[in-house]
Amino acid sequence: MTVTTTVVGGVEQEHDTHEHSSNPPPPSIGLAQLIDAGVLCNVARVNPDTSNGIKLVGGNGIDQALLLFALKEGVKPDEITKSHPLLAQIPFSAATKYAVTIHSNPAVDVESGAGGPIIYFKGAPEIVTHKCLNMIDSNGQVVPIDHAHLDTVITGLGNSGKRVIAIAKTQLSATDYPPSFVFNTDNPNFPIDQLTLLGLVAVSDPPRDGVAETIELAKGAGVRVMMVTGDHQTTAAAIARQVGIITHPVVKTMRDYPGETDWSRHPPRKYSKPRKSSILEQPLLGFHAENHIDNFDYRQKSIPEALVINGHDLFVFGDEHWNWALKFEQIVFARTTPEQKFQIVTECQLRGHTVAVTGDGVNDAPALSKADVGVAMNEGADVAREAADIVLIDSKFTSLIAGIREGRLVFENLQKVVLYLLPAGSFSEMIPVIVNVFLGMPLPLSSFLMIVICMCTDMLGSIALIYEAPEADIMHRRPRNLKTDRLVSWKLLSFGYGFMGVLESLAAFGMYFWCWSRKGVHPSQLVFAWQFDSPNGFAGLTASEVSNVLNESQCVFFTTLVICQIGNLLSTRKRRVPYFYSKQPDSIQRRQVYRLFGAAVAAVTWVLLVTEIPPIRKLFKTATVQWQFWLGAIGCSVVIFVLGEVRKWWMIWRPDSWIARAAW
Repeated sequence: MTVTTTVVGGVEQEHDTHEHSSNPPPPSIGLAQLIDAGVLCNVARVNPDTSNGIKLVGGNGIDQALLLFALKEGVKPDEITKSHPLLAQIPFSAATKYAVTIHSNPAVDVESGAGGPIIYFKGAPEIVTHKCLNMIDSNGQVVPIDHAHLDTVITGLGNSGKRVIAIAKTQLSATDYPPSFVFNTDNPNFPIDQLTLLGLVAVSDPPRDGVAETIELAKGAGVRVMMVTGDHQTTAAAIARQVGIITHPVVKTMRDYPGETDWSRHPPRKYSKPRKSSILEQPLLGFHAENHIDNFDYRQKSIPEALVINGHDLFVFGDEHWNWALKFEQIVFARTTPEQKFQIVTECQLRGHTVAVTGDGVNDAPALSKADVGVAMNEGADVAREAADIVLIDSKFTSLIAGIREGRLVFENLQKVVLYLLPAGSFSEMIPVIVNVFLGMPLPLSSFLMIVICMCTDMLGSIALIYEAPEADIMHRRPRNLKTDRLVSWKLLSFGYGFMGVLESLAAFGMYFWCWSRKGVHPSQLVFAWQFDSPNGFAGLTASEVSNVLNESQCVFFTTLVICQIGNLLSTRKRRVPYFYSKQPDSIQRRQVYRLFGAAVAAVTWVLLVTEIPPIRKLFKTATVQWQFWLGAIGCSVVIFVLGEVRKWWMIWRPDSWIARAAW
């Protein structure tokens, strides 16, 4: 943060943001008082042990910016703090939005009452300025305060994206407040109004690098981005527009709706949330519920406008207000307290949203803890990191997009693995058992071959799918619905069993029947063949020939499933994008092809080991698979792959078709 503008006596003055010079020109009397107050009403300090450059410790960004500004103007903060010892202070609070420090005056004279303690106020301009009766000009003279002009200046600075703070003071009487007086900061026994405004300070706090790009990518991924900040609403709206949270040309506030209440000039000192009653009984900053709530169509999914909501507004928000406000496409919450940040998260969750919160300050801790996913910056406060679920080590917002992409990739790759395993490792192994038990057919797949598929051939393809890179459209899809979009959904099961499973089973049974028919046994003879293993033979074959044909047909069934799984593997690796349509770098594509090729070669190797090595054939009753069946299995695999690709192209061509709606 850097001080760019000061306002003394209602006059703006721009300041150089570069490093301070050795001989800066002396500031005006009014500006000098403002600088001194910024140093005194401050919890940051210059590190005295720093040998190279300037290092500040303690305080927040604004405190440190005020100290740096004082150093640039040739002021020595240590001398000022030593000459004005601190007597008491009220730390800055997000609820009150101001800080107070009380300092002794070196020119104290108890008898005359002059030189009494000085109270300095620093905080939100809409709070501090309305505690002031007058202000000083550039010459240090007290002049009447012009609230209207100051409001215009504050709005202008806020619209430029700058954070504005006001600094004021009041001089106490040395007679009423002698050096022995004990100040009570819990229940103030000193005046906290009727102040003299010393001026305004505008601080530039540019967004972090990559924030705008991150928000754009998040929106493209279907993530709704809201801004919740303690800044003034004009500053918040300007920053939100800089980073792309607000893109609508017109930004609405609650005061854009006709009504009678206006708290902008006279904010109440105490707020209490009203009882839950009819919304018509709840005045809302000029917001007429009967005009905007009762006539609101709740079936409308969103309101295509941008809305900035002030923290004051939330004190009178009821359920209907939240229902209405959260319909806006773009929302910014300004001047919020930690309790209100917590409330915003809660209200969004109650309406079915999955909420992620990013933050780095103490005030963000309640919201980070309440959120479904709390994300803290490594450079932030300890309490924020402890309350968060995830800590970004590099403190970069771009890591959020990387996290979303990796999370979607892991979930999708797990779905691909499940889908790859369902057809052969589940469905096509279950059907042989069913037809054997209920139709009396010779078992098409032995238990040993089932184990080989589950533990050997399918395992390698699953490992290859786990390492799949994200598809081109992975960050252009809507987020999952946690209630309906499960890891194994009905769509995935229907596709795995009803499409791929059926295709592979038909191919395997077709090859199985072909093997028997080559030995003179018609497929119809295999149905209800309860006595096929009779010692007297079966269908004109001797018992020994039946055993050999059974072993061979089982290996044909096994080989067909394994080869068809290669086609399934190639088709499944791309969920919605056709196989030959990829925008991935060549290096990534090559690595993926190497993994897939290795998995396919390993699967075929397992088939050859099981069917061609004599000791294994003898031990597990397997047989050699003839080349005709290999060609048939390869043809079936190609058909499965082509049908899978046709499905993807159909989804692109007809996205509203039932095929696209049923796609996993």
